Amino acid sequence: MLQVIRDRATGWIAYTIIILICIPFVLWGVNSYFGNPAIPDVAFVGGDAISQQDFQRAYQQSRARAPNADDTLLKQQVLQQLIDRQLLEQATDNLDFRLSDQQLDITIRANPDFQENGAFSINRYQRLLLQSGTDPVAYEQGLRQAMAVSQLQQGLVESAFITDNSLTHLIELQNQKRHIEMLVLPLDKALENQAVDEEEIEKFYKENGSRYQNPEKVKIQYLELNLDKLASDIEVSNAELEQAYQERITQYTIPEERKASHILISVPADASSEDVEKAKARVDELYDVLQSGTQTFADIESVAGDEPSLEVGELGIITKGMMEPSFEDALFSLTEPGAISEPVKTSFGYHIIKLDEITPAQITAFDEVKDELMLEIRQQRAEPEFFSAAEILANLSFEHQDSLQVAAEALGLNIQESDWIERSGSDDGIAKYPSVVNTAFGEEVLQEGYNSQVLEVEPSHLIVIRKLDYQPSQPLSLEEARASIEEQLKQQKAREQLQAQVEDLMEQVKNGASMQQLADQEENIELQQYDALERNTPGIDRAARDLAFRLTPTATETPAIGSVSLTNGDQAIVAVLDVNTETETDDSTRDLLRATLERQIGLSQYQSFVTSQRAQAEIVTYPDRL
Repeated sequence: MLQVIRDRATGWIAYTIIILICIPFVLWGVNSYFGNPAIPDVAFVGGDAISQQDFQRAYQQSRARAPNADDTLLKQQVLQQLIDRQLLEQATDNLDFRLSDQQLDITIRANPDFQENGAFSINRYQRLLLQSGTDPVAYEQGLRQAMAVSQLQQGLVESAFITDNSLTHLIELQNQKRHIEMLVLPLDKALENQAVDEEEIEKFYKENGSRYQNPEKVKIQYLELNLDKLASDIEVSNAELEQAYQERITQYTIPEERKASHILISVPADASSEDVEKAKARVDELYDVLQSGTQTFADIESVAGDEPSLEVGELGIITKGMMEPSFEDALFSLTEPGAISEPVKTSFGYHIIKLDEITPAQITAFDEVKDELMLEIRQQRAEPEFFSAAEILANLSFEHQDSLQVAAEALGLNIQESDWIERSGSDDGIAKYPSVVNTAFGEEVLQEGYNSQVLEVEPSHLIVIRKLDYQPSQPLSLEEARASIEEQLKQQKAREQLQAQVEDLMEQVKNGASMQQLADQEENIELQQYDALERNTPGIDRAARDLAFRLTPTATETPAIGSVSLTNGDQAIVAVLDVNTETETDDSTRDLLRATLERQIGLSQYQSFVTSQRAQAEIVTYPDRL
């Protein structure tokens, strides 16, 4: 199994894919090498610490993506993700997953953060690491670890397979069609016949009155500071936009891309001069046969497995700055797809490069990015005012805990008032923000009457609240609860009536009555028929469709039957009359289904792997440190 995983997770394509996965992971993660030891760690996984620093970075990233998520739940989710990451890092070490210097070099050069004018810049690379306080050795160590984790993840997912027999069986189940009949007993018709007297209502209220409560409510005052609102008031001229466009022209330029393949005769860094000469002679030999037309790249690739130092394959898309200068110069000197270069020496050995495809550079027009530039410039100009105002808001609302007036006057903000807010929140207004609702009902605001801390309900959208009024939860009187109780009792009686009717009708079917006969003799019953019901047939209630495919057909003339509650409250009796299984399917559909199932199996394998790692590891968490 481990070898299959390794095989599936190697090659140029695999490492091209994981570039997108691992780079952000490393950029925020490597600073943990320099964490403050005085800050207590939030967890230990198999003896390895998860630092407060790493947790806060991951939490802030998750909070930016889900600003309205419940804070306690979000922190737990982030912690569990970091634990999984730590387990995977430990697994890559135990399984000896390693990345070569060549793979690391390609990944770093391909990172757009380290490029200028579409090409890798060593100066920019060093400058960015210096600005983030990251040592290059630590960065590259973290990057290797992140790529190894991605390699393991990809290997687990892509090593899954399904046998032909299992696939055929699943196709049979998927393509199965069933002839069914269904009797639908509508709830609304049953409700029409229900009556509830005063005695029943009073008895129910006496026994269940505590269920009926007016929820507690709070009204709040609040100050709101929003970067987008500040930015919208800033004027930017067309000339300023044109100038900004020219200054950022490289940002709107997609550099020329080239797809290429290569033949590589690898030469280790410590190779002797004799080995270097042999490699050069071998690559010259291959170049000559390619030039003569006696062999192609495909011919050479077919025998590459017999020669350990020979590698043939596609390199994918390459832009300037991704590869070593000698390789890059040779590739970009080729003018026509299909052309091959003379042998080229790099730190990895000798290459023959074949140009497969050219995509010219493209520049996005000014009109297409004008609105984007407008927003960017407005926000840049508004940010100093916003951050200054945010600091004043935080200080004054804290220093004057009994009022928002001082902060409002200092910032020129209006004190706003909410409608009544319940703990369940709302879909609109200020109550749509969970952090506002939770804080409004928190001890500091509700019980002590203080201003809240500054709440960032969305990125660069700040709110400070205080209590204006409060209504505690109170039981509803009988009169207030009457309508709700009456409706509930009618619903209960109607469902009981339908259930008794269903049981009677099913017994009649078992005794030989047809579904059509029952529909004809009973009022307010609808007969629905499906000659070839499939698992994805629309227009039928999902609960009924699922029941139809769960029922096991009988060998007798009596159909397999069952009952189910539909989503709208109706009751249904489902009878399966016949089953038709089709095994024929075209190759493309079969291949698509195989790929989908293998992907699902692979993801399940990955989750099982993580679960097994959790079971074996000693994990200690400190929730009070989150």
